[in-house]
Amino acid sequence: MNAISPLSMGFLGTLGTPELLIWAILNTILFVIPFWLISKKAGLNPIYSLTGLIPLLNFAYLYYLALITWPGEDAEPRTAEDRAEELLKRGLRAERRLRFEVAKTIYREVLEQFPESQAALDAKSSLEVLEKA
Repeated sequence: MNAISPLSMGFLGTLGTPELLIWAILNTILFVIPFWLISKKAGLNPIYSLTGLIPLLNFAYLYYLALITWPGEDAEPRTAEDRAEELLKRGLRAERRLRFEVAKTIYREVLEQFPESQAALDAKSSLEVLEKA
C-alpha cells in the first residue's frame, strides 16, 4: 500500500497551479486592493497593503488601521492665518522648483484673500523680489 498520508502532503499540497492562481487573485481582490485604498485615506504608504498577502499579518494591519489617528480626526478648526501660511508655503515650494509664475500667482492670491495677515506681508516682499528678477 502506497497511500499518501494527508499529513505528508503539506499546506495546500493537493492544489494545482490553477487553484493557486485563483487563490492569489481572490486574496489580492479581498485584501490588497481594499488595504491599498484605506492606507491612502489614512495617510500611510500604500505599500503596507501588501501585508494582506501574509496570513495573520493582514489582521494585525487591519487592527493597526482601526486604532491609529487618521488625518482630520481631532483636528482643530483652521484659522484664516493658518490658511494664509499654507498658501505662502505653497508659493515658496513653487519658487524652489523654479516655477516663478506659479509662485507669483499664489502670492497674489495671499494678498487678495488675506490682506491684513503677516503672510500677506511676506507674500508682498516675495512678490516684489520675483517681479524685479
